[in-house]
Amino acid sequence: MPQSLKTWLILSLLVMFTVSTQSRAQQNGKSKRHETRKPAYRLKSDLKNNAVHVVNYVKNGNKTGAGVYLGDGYMVTADHVMGEENVAAFFCILHNKSGELWDAKSYPKQQDHIFYKLKRGASGRVVARSKSKDLAIIKLNWRPEGLKPIKLCDTPPKVDDPLYFIGSPSGRKPGTIGVGLLKTYGYSTWTYKSGLRLSAYRFKFDGHSFNGNSGGPVVNQNGELVGVVSGGSDSYGYGIAIAAREIVALRKTINSRNAFSITNRTRSTIKFRLKFPGDKQWKQYSLKAGYYNVWWHSSGDTKPRIKFDCSFESGYQEKLYTLSTNKLTFGQNAKLVHKPKESGDYLVARPYRFTSVDGGIELYKD
Repeated sequence: MPQSLKTWLILSLLVMFTVSTQSRAQQNGKSKRHETRKPAYRLKSDLKNNAVHVVNYVKNGNKTGAGVYLGDGYMVTADHVMGEENVAAFFCILHNKSGELWDAKSYPKQQDHIFYKLKRGASGRVVARSKSKDLAIIKLNWRPEGLKPIKLCDTPPKVDDPLYFIGSPSGRKPGTIGVGLLKTYGYSTWTYKSGLRLSAYRFKFDGHSFNGNSGGPVVNQNGELVGVVSGGSDSYGYGIAIAAREIVALRKTINSRNAFSITNRTRSTIKFRLKFPGDKQWKQYSLKAGYYNVWWHSSGDTKPRIKFDCSFESGYQEKLYTLSTNKLTFGQNAKLVHKPKESGDYLVARPYRFTSVDGGIELYKD
């Protein structure tokens, strides 16, 4: 056999081997990626275990929406669902113990205590929130049976990725699941018709987002959380979701802190000085009659100190006290109070009060 023919045969065999190897590698890669994707029925079933229906009791009626459980007692929803106040809200898993969705006619009109008795509902309070991102993280007072934490996606979704979202749209059965394709992703600033102005990483998807979808999870084909619904347009058939990276950032603000509050129950403005752990100098404060304020610090268990003039008539007489605190876990923009407003209200700072006494003022624990 001529040398040139031998060379040609060897090169041909090498090319065929290389092409075959690459083809098998591509097929294996596709099959591995395919294996991570959940079947549609399994994905929808898992979503119903991750999501909750939200009822927020406000003065002018109830606000309803959806939320998703993050684990460790925390869930996230849209900030506008929670409204302006950090009131205790009601959260209920979407299905009964048999795995069936609640009947749309009786849910959520059933009374809370029924869901509590069935261990399918819980109360909770906002521990971190961002109005500009339209996100609120809630600490549940207990976890309803069957509620499971969702896994967060650590990579941004891509254009035309299939997405699934769940919520309780008005007029439909709670736990309704929608399907759409991602259209745009990135950081932007926009304003809703309601006047709410947001600046966040967001994405648009071509799915019908109704009232009641707000705060509900949006997941990829692997069942991983890529965002929560913020708004959209049913008329134009698209939804807007806040990206998961914003949820991660807000959750990182939640830490253990030491908090106390002082209420001024006298008829005059009181000036005083505080020194927190780690401070080199005293800081001047004032508190108007009838008002209260909350302070917190995160420097271990060291207690803050306070100085104030306790005399009205006999000249300046300064008193020095060491204050005790309540250890609370909260994050960005959480509202701390100086006394419990209702059961389940656990973001209460250690309460103190300025009170008028003969010839001056005194500081007492409430």
